[in-house]
Amino acid sequence: MPEKFVREKHLAELLMQRLGISVSHYLDPNAGAGQETGVDVIAVTANGRIGIQVTELDTGSVLGRSRGEERKVAQQASGGVYSTWAQNDPAKVLEAIERSIARKSRMTQAAGFDDVWLLISCGIPELGSVGSTIVMTPSLDVAALNNVTLGQLSKSKYRRAFLHAVLGVEHALYQWKAHQGSWEKTTQDEPPGTQGPSFFEVTRDPEWLDDPKGKSDRELEKVLREIREGKIP
Repeated sequence: MPEKFVREKHLAELLMQRLGISVSHYLDPNAGAGQETGVDVIAVTANGRIGIQVTELDTGSVLGRSRGEERKVAQQASGGVYSTWAQNDPAKVLEAIERSIARKSRMTQAAGFDDVWLLISCGIPELGSVGSTIVMTPSLDVAALNNVTLGQLSKSKYRRAFLHAVLGVEHALYQWKAHQGSWEKTTQDEPPGTQGPSFFEVTRDPEWLDDPKGKSDRELEKVLREIREGKIP
């Protein structure tokens, strides 16, 4: 199974879990020699075949540069622990989202699907991708998102589009539907037992007191591992 499809299938699975949609199985639409369907993953549900175009957001000013730099740092880090940064300029995040949608909206989707979706995943749960893909969703305004993307989406063949924050300061999902013509944002409470320790618990925990950086790195690696294993939706 191609590595690209494995990655994109995993991101599609995380979206479907977030939406509460049951999928019987996933298919690689481009598995045949020379085939190009315009989508990356097919999700087979009770309502039909959904073709999903998957892209991973890079919040840098130049496509791929932030991801590439973070991966280099991660590869050079001892024990997989490294420091990185997250883009906190809403204007630059909007530019990155607009760039992704504009690029994907120009693609032509083949027939044979009951629905065609665009999925933009951010906050990718993978060392080497977390910082360069994370979006500070509390500052990402829906009206501003509408302003920079609706022109492209309205001309595309997508019936629905999603910006899914897999990791972030809140469990946020932005959705666009063609018949509604605008984005909406929803947040979801974390499942019981996944919120982490309270402030007072931290102040009494020797690990946090004696080695706060090491403890923080270990907690991050634990969360990333549990998300990859599907233990955290």
